[in-house]
Amino acid sequence: MNSSAPGYAEANVKSTALAALFADGPRVAASDKAEQRLNDWLGALEPEQAAALDDLLDRRFAKAILLGIIEFSPYLFDLMRADAARLIRLLECDPQAHLAALLENTSREVSAASSESELMHLLRRLKSEAALLIALCDIGGVWPVMRVTAGDAALSAASRDCARKVVASKPRKARGE
Repeated sequence: MNSSAPGYAEANVKSTALAALFADGPRVAASDKAEQRLNDWLGALEPEQAAALDDLLDRRFAKAILLGIIEFSPYLFDLMRADAARLIRLLECDPQAHLAALLENTSREVSAASSESELMHLLRRLKSEAALLIALCDIGGVWPVMRVTAGDAALSAASRDCARKVVASKPRKARGE
């Protein structure tokens, strides 16, 4: 299990859980193929994670959204496969509160980071978790386009801040000064 974004899990409040908020899902053209890839992936997970995802996929549109990601977005499917715990956490979270906490906590962690490698890890974790969350909210019709755009803008700003700190952490000679 990958331990991305520890401590960001909100209480599982069913009425605001992302998986319960889905209002739509994509129409999958090669549904048998996507379904097989989903089942293969679920079968390779730890039993607890597979059971948790099976429960979440019973929510309206949740399975259609994941099948659409499998068929149409290799990048997002790679993010799902890389860390099933992250996907579960996102499907159970209040998306607005989770994104705000993710940005705030990452900013605090970046300020306290002691090495370039730690900063790069924080940047990758932020981008992966926020990108998957924002995409799920967009694909599932949870957020209107302006909220999705605002989430993307907040992620871009936080990523730039983290990248500036990575550059600043390098010795002046390595920066070409």
